[in-house]
Amino acid sequence: MHRHDRVRRPVGETGGGTPQRPDNGCRHPPAPAEPDPDMLRPTTARDLFRTALGATAWQSTLLVAGALGATATALTVPPHIAAAVQAAIDGTRGRALAVAATLLTVDTLCSLTVVWASSMISATASAALRRRLARHLLDGEPHQLHAFSGGDLVSRFVADTATIAAAVPAAVSGTAGLITAAGGLVGLTLLDPRLLAVSLVAVPAGLHLAHRNLSDLHATTLAYRRSQSELSTNLVDALRGAATIRASHTLRQETTRVLRPLHDMHQAGVRFWLAQARYGWQNATLVGTVEVCVLIAAGIGVSAGRLQATDLITAAGYSALASQLLRRTDLLGVLAAAHAAARRIDEITPPVPHTPTSPPHHDHAPTRPSGQIRLREVTVTAGNGPPLADITLDIPAGSRVALVGTTGSGRSTLAAALGGLIYADRGTVQIDGLDLRHLPEAQRARLAAYAFEDPRLLGSTIAEAVAYGCPHEPRRSHVERAARIAAADEFIRHLPDGYDTPMDALVLSGGERQRLGIARAVAQNTPVLIINDATTGLDSLTEARILETITMELDQRTLIVITHRQSTAAHADLVVWLDHGQVRGAGSHARLTDDPDYRRLYTG
Repeated sequence: MHRHDRVRRPVGETGGGTPQRPDNGCRHPPAPAEPDPDMLRPTTARDLFRTALGATAWQSTLLVAGALGATATALTVPPHIAAAVQAAIDGTRGRALAVAATLLTVDTLCSLTVVWASSMISATASAALRRRLARHLLDGEPHQLHAFSGGDLVSRFVADTATIAAAVPAAVSGTAGLITAAGGLVGLTLLDPRLLAVSLVAVPAGLHLAHRNLSDLHATTLAYRRSQSELSTNLVDALRGAATIRASHTLRQETTRVLRPLHDMHQAGVRFWLAQARYGWQNATLVGTVEVCVLIAAGIGVSAGRLQATDLITAAGYSALASQLLRRTDLLGVLAAAHAAARRIDEITPPVPHTPTSPPHHDHAPTRPSGQIRLREVTVTAGNGPPLADITLDIPAGSRVALVGTTGSGRSTLAAALGGLIYADRGTVQIDGLDLRHLPEAQRARLAAYAFEDPRLLGSTIAEAVAYGCPHEPRRSHVERAARIAAADEFIRHLPDGYDTPMDALVLSGGERQRLGIARAVAQNTPVLIINDATTGLDSLTEARILETITMELDQRTLIVITHRQSTAAHADLVVWLDHGQVRGAGSHARLTDDPDYRRLYTG
């Protein structure tokens, strides 16, 4: 029975200009006026560091305070130690020694504050980066991640975010180290400008060493991460196929395959540590030589009468501080690793299209959603399937639509565009006069729900899996009604705990999973319901029963079905026939059967 043959309630009975959907127990709250700004920007290195700093504001403030305190005390310690030594030589008591001891105590406390704040920043920033990355991945278009394996994504999600988070306290400490070095250079200048000249002689050589080390570390870090990702990918694949591996007695071969990247990881790790060791001894030799030269120059100054003997202690202290300019270049390695990690994260987080803070005005936008869909010259050049080219289509509210075509014709891409899973590169997709590109995520979710061929059922129990996605916990009657519509209620009630059966205790067939996925989409109570190959695991009779139940029970919803079955197309109000990303024909099944190419879709 076609939808337009059924008796409808007069419009006047709803009290409005569009049909009013019944309250099925799952109400959607008003959409937020403004989208999350984290979802609007490309994930660049600068954005990642901004996120990490923003999440650790007070810890970073404490770290800066501790670092500046340590810097201040470090700059005042050398002259006071010299004064304490002079006081001990002169036999005077107390004050100079007490001041030096106090400064050393304060310096120690500040250093402990820096260590504690650094660890807190690393942990908090890692969590913030992982939240941001998870939201980017889940909000992005699904096809964008097809080039990455699960193990690779896990490696980037866990290891690379930790590397970036560790760079935040390192950058703050490095900045404090530069301030300390500048203070040491000023102190040497005040003692004797010749000492400054001696200290600066080694700076060009130190910068050359640091630049060479930075290049080595960046390359080896990327190589190590790639091998780590490959190892994770192999392990995840092996765990998924554990039963097959055991049945085929290929454990030894599979173990070898999984661990094959270890050799490359070892080589990259050895190169990394050799580069670090080479830079370490070269830099330490350079720094030690400079400090000895400063002491020699200071000794000459004492012999010439320009400096006092105790100034040797002050010069040694300031020289050690000034050498931070060379010592802290090891932080460049941390920053290089962080930059490499940011590049890897940037690969999996393409920009999310910007959503205006307030959607543009629509003169004909209904007060209540009805499910009318309009496509105007829609072109999609990338997606989970072939591209779409200049599609213009009108889908009336409350109609039953079948998307048909051969494999690779663009049906799944069109279905994804209809509900906002992917965006058109050109053209507009509107539901009830609202351009999906200009809607916040929460409002898009109120307009279209999807049932997929291979649904991932999330939730601890069956009831939670069916209700997943409802912004408020729905009534049990609403969940059961959705399951009945999807022909899942009967097998659920035969389970020991019914709707309270834990999901991890279930072994479901493909058809049962699909029925639960359809029930989840039905429970969303959206005006548009898109069944994207979600009945392939069902027999034709069950599919027909589910679709007819949806048609009768959810009379006012627009139902879009991707189908290979002629019987489903025959009962649709509108058949959209796709061929190589274009609409080859649109109309009733009976009219389209006049085309022999259309008939061959079902006869082969």
